[in-house]
Amino acid sequence: MMDVIAQFMSDCRTASTYHEVEAKFKQAFRVFGAETGTVSCLGSTSNLLNSLKVVGSPDSEFVRNYAENNFIRYDPAAKKSVSTLSGFSWDECRFESRDDPRALHVLDVADDFGYKNGFVVPIHSGLGNFSVVTFTGDHLELNPTTRGCLHLIAIYYHVALERLMLIDTAVSKPELTARQKEVLRWVSAGKTDWEIGQILSISEATVNRHVERAKERIGVRTRAQAIVECLVNGIVSL
Repeated sequence: MMDVIAQFMSDCRTASTYHEVEAKFKQAFRVFGAETGTVSCLGSTSNLLNSLKVVGSPDSEFVRNYAENNFIRYDPAAKKSVSTLSGFSWDECRFESRDDPRALHVLDVADDFGYKNGFVVPIHSGLGNFSVVTFTGDHLELNPTTRGCLHLIAIYYHVALERLMLIDTAVSKPELTARQKEVLRWVSAGKTDWEIGQILSISEATVNRHVERAKERIGVRTRAQAIVECLVNGIVSL
């Protein structure tokens, strides 16, 4: 399975168009039983859906129905995405929203349109905004391996889209210092802050400070997101 992830990661790094990224995204998620992949770009908990991109074979009637009925206001998956970085299933949403009829109605409508199983990956930026990548499919078996692989696919896909958007708008990401890149290379190799400090002859606190400043410059909240951003954009290599 990891060879699929490695290939998709490489494809994301070299893709020069949205069409290329979407084609590779579709190819990757279908290996794990998903039929569609949707990225929803949201602002905050009070904002409505800003944009929606569906890859695969979506039911356009469902997308229209979702937008016209403003389901984003009651969608339990959107609500849960605000407060977690972990991927989760629609079944988890249904259980947690069992006393909220409006939330259950959104899930029931999705089920009526054939979207019976779903896995959601929240992706938060360092600016308080976030996106949600959702995979759906009747044969989506959400074992730990599938969940982990779909989570990685979602992150790489989102980063690839952001990279292309930055190119389109001629906006460049802040550059990292040589030391920040060096520290992140060791983080990506699985080293702890203490181990990195020993390798570079600096304190553990200094290592952590370099990581935190790098995260701020990149605009992410976690180390994993920082590593993905750097790998996809060629800032560091494994």
